[in-house]
Amino acid sequence: MNSAQYQFPADELEYIKNHAIKLDHEGEFTSSAGVSYGWAGNKAYVDFLYGYGLRSGFANTEKQPSYHVINIGYEHVFRNIRPLKGLKLRVDVTNLFDERYQIRNGSGLGVFMSQYGQRRAGFLTTVIQF
Repeated sequence: MNSAQYQFPADELEYIKNHAIKLDHEGEFTSSAGVSYGWAGNKAYVDFLYGYGLRSGFANTEKQPSYHVINIGYEHVFRNIRPLKGLKLRVDVTNLFDERYQIRNGSGLGVFMSQYGQRRAGFLTTVIQF
């Protein structure tokens, strides 16, 4: 039998033996919403992500700060470009306001490394239809 108990300090094992604990990847809630609008070969969108914060600290009794991220994008489809059937150009910006947030801080049960959310990034996509 392998319980991996050696990975946890003795005081945390003693605590979790007699207490219910939350899992390290358990946030109370996360929500997302988005809206897009299309017209004459164009489409624009904005979406939003809110994370409550994952568990951390001694026996996962603490929590990371909440975070919110806004993404935007725009695309245009060019039709009847010979010899192609179409050409789609798309621009996306993730984490528009460059919110810096830590998903995990390396503490808590079974968590040994920090993890951060993606910083602002821009993407250009081209799709060629033959």
